[in-house]
Amino acid sequence: MLHLHTVQDAARARQLLGDDPSRTRVTLLGAGFIGAETASHLADLGAVVHLVSQPALPMAPALGHEVARRVADLHQAHVHAHFGRTLVDLSVDSDTVTVTLDDGTQLESDIALVAYGTVPSSRWQRSALPMRRKRFQVLSPI
Repeated sequence: MLHLHTVQDAARARQLLGDDPSRTRVTLLGAGFIGAETASHLADLGAVVHLVSQPALPMAPALGHEVARRVADLHQAHVHAHFGRTLVDLSVDSDTVTVTLDDGTQLESDIALVAYGTVPSSRWQRSALPMRRKRFQVLSPI
């Protein structure tokens, strides 16, 4: 099990995937920006990904209901999404991590990544880009 908070954590996760990510099962706990993007990337590499989110509609407070629904639908199309679920148990043996969810589902994985409370680092933006608050309107759906 590995927490995903820094670039170093991401590098360590990449090492754990080995030479052939398509042979790896990953459970990702947390479906915010970092967790969701990591799940998509791992799925694109061929890993079997379980994405677990406590909220039934991840990222709705940040994105709004309509955009969050679209993002959730995209994830459900290419990862095993477990939205509206809570972790109740996690056990680790020599080569498997088993995550048990509140509905009794057991997810067996090679790697478990925890992305709860992880936020993108944007310090570099404050010094590199002028930041202004603006209102915006979505002109077309994603």
